[in-house]
Amino acid sequence: RNNWARARTGIMNRAKGVTLIELMVTIVVLAILASLAIPSFQAMIEKRRLITAAEAIYSDLQFARSEALKRSHDMKVTLDPKEGNDWCLSVTDADLEVGAEDPKEVCGYPDQNIKMDTVGYSFIFSGERGTPKSGVLPSIVLISPSGYTLHVVVAPYVGRIKICSPSSPIKMTGYPPC
Repeated sequence: RNNWARARTGIMNRAKGVTLIELMVTIVVLAILASLAIPSFQAMIEKRRLITAAEAIYSDLQFARSEALKRSHDMKVTLDPKEGNDWCLSVTDADLEVGAEDPKEVCGYPDQNIKMDTVGYSFIFSGERGTPKSGVLPSIVLISPSGYTLHVVVAPYVGRIKICSPSSPIKMTGYPPC
């Protein structure tokens, strides 16, 4: 019995710890799993950048509409798609009264790689109803480098603002179809 207890204690003492080969195999398996996961993380980051840009524009359009209602004064929204991935959307007082300031401006930045595929235009939210008063209301189209696309649309008669995803080329989940 004593020999058996000594033998068992010896086996347990030797079984503690990890061999170098086990450690190397574990590291190789983790490296393979990480290399498989990186492309999906890059796509996820690109989608998040696109969503962030679309939601910033959506938020500024909502801001312009609410400011028009709050002030009972028309607010002008100006869209300026510049060269490449650089673009700006600004909200200003429609009459540019003395002392009026630009309440809000959002710009895309070239390092985000989100392109605006829309011509420049401006329109006015009415201070009486918060509806678009004048100007052309095309949808604002934002495109990521991989072709993910989101549209920010202002409904012509009611002023409802929404973000939607076209069914092609690549549909963004979580947004209604345009």
